[in-house]
Amino acid sequence: QPFTTTRNAKQNGSQDKRTNGFKALMNLLRSIQHKPMWILLENVKGFVGSSSLQEWYECLHECGYTWREYLLNPIQSAGI
Repeated sequence: QPFTTTRNAKQNGSQDKRTNGFKALMNLLRSIQHKPMWILLENVKGFVGSSSLQEWYECLHECGYTWREYLLNPIQSAGI
């Protein structure tokens, strides 16, 4: 993944061709007339602070969305 922080990861960020799907999603969101009410996006630690995340914020703003971010812990979220 372009933003993963695992060992030996190739962190190419927005220059990585694997971000093309994400870029296509932003282009689609900008182009559709009847936008979805909700969008859920899961990310990895390396995505925080990236230029792609900033592009995502700009896209959301342009499309009239507000957003909230949550840091979820699967152990705490499952009540274990």
